Amino acid sequence: MPPGCSVYEFKLYYNTTFVDGKSVELPSGHFLEPLIPSNLIIYHLEIEDNYNSTHGRVWVNLELNLVPPEEPKAGSGVLAEVTLHCTDEGETALTLAETVLLGPGGPIEHTTNDGHVASEAPPIVGFSPRESTIPITETFAVNVSIYAIKDLYSWEFKLSFDPMALECLSVEEGAFLEGGGTTQFVAPTINNTEGTITGANCSLAEAAEGVDGAGILATIEFRCKSAGFSILHLTDTRLLNSTSDEIYHTVGNGTVTQVRTVTYRLLAVERHFAYPNGTNFYMKSAQYLIQNLTQFKNWNNGTWGGVNYRSYIRLLSCDPAASSSRFYWGSPTNSNVVDQIENFLGQTGPGESNNLTIRIFYYYGHTQMGGIRDRVYMQLDQRLYDYQLNETLLSGDLATSNCTLIILDTCHSGGYRDDLSMHAISESSKFHSTRYATGKPPSNIRGPKTSSMSKGCWGTETSKAPYSTRI
Repeated sequence: MPPGCSVYEFKLYYNTTFVDGKSVELPSGHFLEPLIPSNLIIYHLEIEDNYNSTHGRVWVNLELNLVPPEEPKAGSGVLAEVTLHCTDEGETALTLAETVLLGPGGPIEHTTNDGHVASEAPPIVGFSPRESTIPITETFAVNVSIYAIKDLYSWEFKLSFDPMALECLSVEEGAFLEGGGTTQFVAPTINNTEGTITGANCSLAEAAEGVDGAGILATIEFRCKSAGFSILHLTDTRLLNSTSDEIYHTVGNGTVTQVRTVTYRLLAVERHFAYPNGTNFYMKSAQYLIQNLTQFKNWNNGTWGGVNYRSYIRLLSCDPAASSSRFYWGSPTNSNVVDQIENFLGQTGPGESNNLTIRIFYYYGHTQMGGIRDRVYMQLDQRLYDYQLNETLLSGDLATSNCTLIILDTCHSGGYRDDLSMHAISESSKFHSTRYATGKPPSNIRGPKTSSMSKGCWGTETSKAPYSTRI
């Protein structure tokens, strides 16, 4: 009888920590392929992924029935095709055991070579940034990105979001695939009623190979509509390589926390003392107020405790040293004070809400009574009467603001308070100019309808609390 093999058997073991067994098959043209299909006897052609607690097993055992016209097989070929799926980053040995080769003359001497699989982390399609905290009414962008990809030729995805919290404004192609040449990008359909983005896809047009690495597939712009927490959910993602084979990958969702914005707008004005000898003593209380307020976290533009804080501060001062401050906006003239009240203090900027904007006007300087109808007026370069100040403080969004604080740190402040429509904390500094100039208001205030200003008006000490507690 001619030499050759008519029976073989083997067992293959693998570590299921890193790979799963999917299938074992006899491909067309395998080593024992018979001339007549019924002449092949299959004893075992099986894969058992849970062979034991750590390993899976492939078991193959075939025999070729040597009836004419069948003859033993000689040469080389494929005994079986085993498909494994990498489930995690790591490596495992592929161990052959209990191998048998038989021919008409008995066992055939042979050697074996074990295999080895090192699995890399699969490509990831996800968001960058993965987590976003956005103030209500603001627009923001998130990227759909790819990581650790090889030979990417085309991509597509769908996305869902909470339409009560977010509004999608646009979807633009990212730069990653363009690195491989000309692309064909199909803009998706945006449905802000259902909260879906469908049909987003892009492909290389003429390149022979795909793109490797990591980068941005698409950039999506949203507008934040309401407070809360939302999930950006990617679905139906598909990646193809240059031979149109699907690329296995994992998907990561994104989150958006929508927060309310509390805004502080402070206009701080300080004048000077004029002495009979012609010298001036520059008041600094507004500067000290700003210095102390900006020690608190919620006056330093950030998000804490689910609230986004913004502060806008402007200083009008006669003090030459104040001109180097980043808050300085000029000298405290009549026109500057009115202009800053109307065009700064009374405005509501992008991303702000009038209902959540705290507006503070602080004035420290001389006032007198007299002139028109014996009214109180601020001693600026030109007189600013109480009724004029009141009209200015009702301009713009100040007219409908539900949180406006007027602090008049001056003599005759009670007269102002009687004529202001806004709530005012009035202080009389007529007899305490030195203490006020250094930011130390006395406890025994004199003057009509006055109320003391303690540090509790601005917040607890920074060593005890990170936030101002009253403003």
